[in-house]
Amino acid sequence: MSNNVEIKDTGVQAIIARLLSGKDADRALNLAINRTGEAIQRQHRDNINRRFSIRTTNARRFIERLVKWKRSTTRTLTGTLLIEGPKDARARAKILTRHQDGDQFSGTAFIGARDLRQAGRPIPRALYPTALGFSSFRGIDGMPVLARGRGTLGGRTGADTAARDRSKGKRRTFLLRTQDGDTLLMQRTSKTSLRVLWRIERSGTRVKAALRFNEDALRIGRDLLPREAERAIADVIRFGLVGG
Repeated sequence: MSNNVEIKDTGVQAIIARLLSGKDADRALNLAINRTGEAIQRQHRDNINRRFSIRTTNARRFIERLVKWKRSTTRTLTGTLLIEGPKDARARAKILTRHQDGDQFSGTAFIGARDLRQAGRPIPRALYPTALGFSSFRGIDGMPVLARGRGTLGGRTGADTAARDRSKGKRRTFLLRTQDGDTLLMQRTSKTSLRVLWRIERSGTRVKAALRFNEDALRIGRDLLPREAERAIADVIRFGLVGG
């Protein structure tokens, strides 16, 4: 689905025509459209920050900049709100566009062990799979692989019936596949002790945060544009020629 939404006249010209005509009416409409588009852009950026947990300031700024407003002019009288990646990386817009409807996607999921998910206590970032060197991207056999490190989870078999396949990560961690076919991300806590950090599952995971970008933009535009048109009329009358 395209994430380009046009904001243009939706009946407000009749409001403007009561007091203005010709170029003044076009300037007022253009001003109202741009103010409406900029307001929707701000609201979408705020909405992203409310629905997603973004770890770093740089990442948040990058994702916010994906929501763009292509300004209206007095010639076009149409502005466009869009989700678009930078010129050299257009595909990165998928970070947001895949959340339009909360569509399903296939992949692997890391499920935190019970002792990691204690009530009221967040899982330490240092124990996140990515911090330990593991990634949810799948290898040839469909299982998780190391994002960086010394190996991958392969098809090796051996005498160890409880753990046929292993792959080592950071902080004395490794992947272990049990006889039941479960894959666990383990950590060695001492010479004789291990603990389970994460259980790894193949899944078709529904994206929980559906942005509804298109629908929200159109709804906000319908509600806000008439109010911005009245404010633009007052500004054109008060200040004279207002550039858009």
